Amino acid sequence: MKLKNKVLLSLLLTIGILFIWNISVEAKTYETDTFAITIPDSYQTTVSTNQIETSKDNGYTAFVIQSEDKQNANMIVTEDYMNYLIAYFEEAYDGDISLLSKELIQKSGCIGLQVKFLQRETGMNYYLAIYQFLSDNYSYIGTFVSVNQSYINGTEKDQIINSLKIKDTVTTSNGIPFIDVTQNSWYYHTVKYVYEANIIKGANAYEFRPNANITRGMIVTILWRMEGSPKVTGVKDFTDVKGQYYYDAVRWAAKNGVVNGYGDGRFGPNANITREQLATILCNYSKYKKKYASSTVNTSKYKDWYKVSSYAKSSISWAIATGVITGKDNGTRIDPLGTATRAEAAGMIYNYCTKIK
Repeated sequence: MKLKNKVLLSLLLTIGILFIWNISVEAKTYETDTFAITIPDSYQTTVSTNQIETSKDNGYTAFVIQSEDKQNANMIVTEDYMNYLIAYFEEAYDGDISLLSKELIQKSGCIGLQVKFLQRETGMNYYLAIYQFLSDNYSYIGTFVSVNQSYINGTEKDQIINSLKIKDTVTTSNGIPFIDVTQNSWYYHTVKYVYEANIIKGANAYEFRPNANITRGMIVTILWRMEGSPKVTGVKDFTDVKGQYYYDAVRWAAKNGVVNGYGDGRFGPNANITREQLATILCNYSKYKKKYASSTVNTSKYKDWYKVSSYAKSSISWAIATGVITGKDNGTRIDPLGTATRAEAAGMIYNYCTKIK
């Protein structure tokens, strides 16, 4: 039984895949030279108006690769897109299919999805796998389609995906893989630093979300991981810190005086952290690390100094004197009660790591 070629060809064209009619594709790397992505000979794909054929174990397998400038690329490998593909298949086969499995995964540094169908009339299985990798400058999409067999050999698939990774990733380009952190953004270098130092991870594999807020629990967890994720005993738990990802981190921070909580038995781990709270925690952390030095600063240039809470004034003074905080609006505002974004947190932690000796 032949593959339902028109349906699969339409499917691949619908998701914007460009066919490569030989076994390699050229793409510019960050260093502006080119490289070849090698596809195993058994997966060379020929295309005509109504069929996709490549022989493998008496079945049919198609592999397609697309390279696109990252700034113009869409992240197609998402749950919403997977649901769209399922609906597309169901319509194309007039409801004569059963969804056997669907999975959104990460594999070899790529975001991926895998979908498996059964065509009830023929008893044939349809397999679709799509992987997308966003490098510093380019997006690469690999698509595998097959019938009556599992996804292509895992070793060969990894070989293909890794050939993308090795040539154009953060390890060779000195870049970062986030589509929302451009090189001309004020936070590019600080985000790059905390990402490469494994201090702050991305919100996912392709977004940092620099303008999103960051919580008190997240900040404490970051510092705790910087200390090697130690376990602690002999400390009274906060009433609102129970069994979550930040549990051990908050216990460590409380025992070592990095945090004190709200004073009523609560820590507020899910509350968005303010800039003065973050400065206070970093100041306390410097004391824990025995790197604290008292200092005084002229605060008259900050037109919102009066907004700094009394408990935070010495910490804010320390943060200004050491360069942990540089201020907003050309250094005229501290914005102490404003919530810290992920980019601002990255900046303050970067300043701490590079300026506190």
